[in-house]
Amino acid sequence: MTFLYFILMLSGIILIHEFGHFIMAKLFHVYVYEFSLGMGPKLLQWKGKETKYSLRLLPLGGYVSMAGDDQPSEEIEIPENRLLTTLANWKKLCIMVAGPVMNFILAWCVFVGIYMHIGYVVDAPLAIVNGVVEGSVASEAGFTYGDEIVKVTFSDGTVIEPDDFYDITMYSQYYTDETIYTVLRNGAEVDLTVTPEFNEEEQRYMIGIVAPESHVRQLTFVETIKEGNAYFWDSVDLMIESIQMLVKGIGLDSLSGPVGIYTMTEQQVSYGFLSFLSLVGLLSLNVGFMNLLPVPMFDGGRMLITAVEMVIKRKIPERLEVALMWGSLLLIVALFVLTTVNDVSRLLG
Repeated sequence: MTFLYFILMLSGIILIHEFGHFIMAKLFHVYVYEFSLGMGPKLLQWKGKETKYSLRLLPLGGYVSMAGDDQPSEEIEIPENRLLTTLANWKKLCIMVAGPVMNFILAWCVFVGIYMHIGYVVDAPLAIVNGVVEGSVASEAGFTYGDEIVKVTFSDGTVIEPDDFYDITMYSQYYTDETIYTVLRNGAEVDLTVTPEFNEEEQRYMIGIVAPESHVRQLTFVETIKEGNAYFWDSVDLMIESIQMLVKGIGLDSLSGPVGIYTMTEQQVSYGFLSFLSLVGLLSLNVGFMNLLPVPMFDGGRMLITAVEMVIKRKIPERLEVALMWGSLLLIVALFVLTTVNDVSRLLG
């Protein structure tokens, strides 16, 4: 069942992404040779009025093949005004950005839908120590019940003042070395030094402090939309912060690839369907952001190239574009290897 959920999740996220490119291309009357879900050998294919719709063996991808961008195996006469290359640059940008936008829309709908279904929200617990796990690094560092965490200073000098307990949980996944927690205890500030430890069962870094109880708040219909929308934008902020940290080289060892996503899918499925849907929303958001990165193999990179061509008023040399594509492909392969090594090392303990 986990494998089935995993395939359905990836296929759905890819399908909605490629559908964004497809529908925008059709809107601008670009001739589309093929709309494919999956990569590799063809399993099924049927032809519409002019477009072939394909289901291929490997579900880890998909594509929309457009006239002027790809060349079909058979010779087809395409009017020049229906080529992607003859479109106005702003229309090309619309086609490119449509895929990530559809991923964002899917994520928003999932988050709002979850809140509509459950009808309540669990408010984030305060950044107060409600207990200390015996024998944990927090116990050794001297944390005690009632400590209010007012500041956290990380090894690279980054300082946060946590709004709630979730801020502490999130940042401890990126900064896994020695960290200074400033707590308010009996009206005085006390600095406690601790290094997070990786918990095999939870598959994340922890220090061993227990969060206070969360408060459940019932929601009206309008409030469910507001809460779902707020969760979406909080996730966007978290994604931006995560990317900024990765650019600095922080948290590279916490990156996950297909193996890690499969493990997360298995875990979320065990928690129930709503947990699985939440993962779908977060992964769709991830895919949207990833495709907006200025990497030539992604939509964001192609958008950047198109924007540069708009400024210089001519196409960049084909040799340079090919070199950028190959360079970005190598970067993606390296990232895939890194995430797979991370995932396997976590599984092996």
